[in-house]
Amino acid sequence: MISTINFANAQRFFETSSNLNPQLQRVADELERQNKLTGFVDRTSKQHGFPLWNKTKSKVVREFNNYSLRNGDSSSSMDTVI
Repeated sequence: MISTINFANAQRFFETSSNLNPQLQRVADELERQNKLTGFVDRTSKQHGFPLWNKTKSKVVREFNNYSLRNGDSSSSMDTVI
């Protein structure tokens, strides 16, 4: 059972604005999902504070698969660096 303090910390930790970058929102959503399994936010927020989601900078990184390019397949993978 999640205590009221833990719930309040989690709510504050994952508080984002409506105009947040969609990639960053997916990161926040995934971390929130992980928190429901592990409860890491309470410990993390005590040690490191709370994230400032609206102050983050992100960059989409594209990596092309050289093997695929040689075979005419232009598939690539994307990752988001925050």
